Amino acid sequence: MLKFRRELHTSANLLVRNKWTKPKPKPAPRTNVRPPTITSHHSGSLRITPPIPPSVKNLETSEYHPLWQFFSNKKYIRGQIELDEYSRPWTVAELRLKSFDDLHSLWYSCLKEMNVLRREIELFDNQKIGGNVEAYENVQKKVQTTLWRIRHTLSERQWSYEYANQMFNDDQKIKEFLETFESEENQDVIKRLNNSIKQAE
Repeated sequence: MLKFRRELHTSANLLVRNKWTKPKPKPAPRTNVRPPTITSHHSGSLRITPPIPPSVKNLETSEYHPLWQFFSNKKYIRGQIELDEYSRPWTVAELRLKSFDDLHSLWYSCLKEMNVLRREIELFDNQKIGGNVEAYENVQKKVQTTLWRIRHTLSERQWSYEYANQMFNDDQKIKEFLETFESEENQDVIKRLNNSIKQAE
């Protein structure tokens, strides 16, 4: 067996400070120290101010914000006097005289009016605003009728266009058939004449 002799640990002697491991002395305090560029609340510059109560005046909204399209002249809700209660919806006969661009503009004008009326009717239903909601609903029905009649007029034009195209194609087919038939018939007549001439000779 091998016998080991117990000896004292030597790592403590290696960790003893010498002239190479002595800490460096602290530098002398500087006189031209630059002040900090960023100050924080630790410097005592923070002041407590009273809270700002929320208000509509603190908000800035663009004059051209798209949500203004749901308001009439940027009003929260119109009065019953401002509604056009005595107008009537457009008739189909009147809409048939309009061009496609006129119908397109009229459609979007009615659609914007529908959005405004629906928002105002929702205010009556949800926020219990006092007023005659039936007046708003009557105007909404008139605008809805105009929208339906515009779609009806456009569908009439679409069906007329498709029917005219079909009739034109049918006429072309009839003309082609007659032309081929006449050419074939003429060829048969010429053949018969040639045959009769040969037989006569």
